[in-house]
Amino acid sequence: MSSPLDLVTLPLRLADDIGAIARAVARLPGIADDVAGARADVETLTADLAPVPPALAAVVTDVAAVRAELTPLLGRIEALAGPIARLEAAVAAMQVDLTAMRADVAPMDDDLAAVEAAVRETVPRLAEMHADLERLREDLSGLPFVGKS
Repeated sequence: MSSPLDLVTLPLRLADDIGAIARAVARLPGIADDVAGARADVETLTADLAPVPPALAAVVTDVAAVRAELTPLLGRIEALAGPIARLEAAVAAMQVDLTAMRADVAPMDDDLAAVEAAVRETVPRLAEMHADLERLREDLSGLPFVGKS
């Protein structure tokens, strides 16, 4: 509803309306620039996105190829279970053999130590015997029937 005072306040409202229109018109070049920038951004984004669908299709193809190669590989990996189990059993058997061999070899260590001690004792005795033989040779060398060597 209109008020009887609307006619009186019209000039004041008209100045406000004209000011608002002037401010809006003054913002138009900036708005136009913003719209032009947005349009350029959309065009750039469109150009950037253009190669994406074919690239995604290539990735899908590659993933399918890898999956196709994995399927037989899985079978080959599963086929290794038997040989690995046999290897494990062979290694376990070898460990048992080595433990038994170690038990057999351990007493030999004492035997070899005794032999080593006997050899150590023999070396000085051999030196003594050598000295005794040298003295005997000297003693015998004076006899006429002993040849000189």
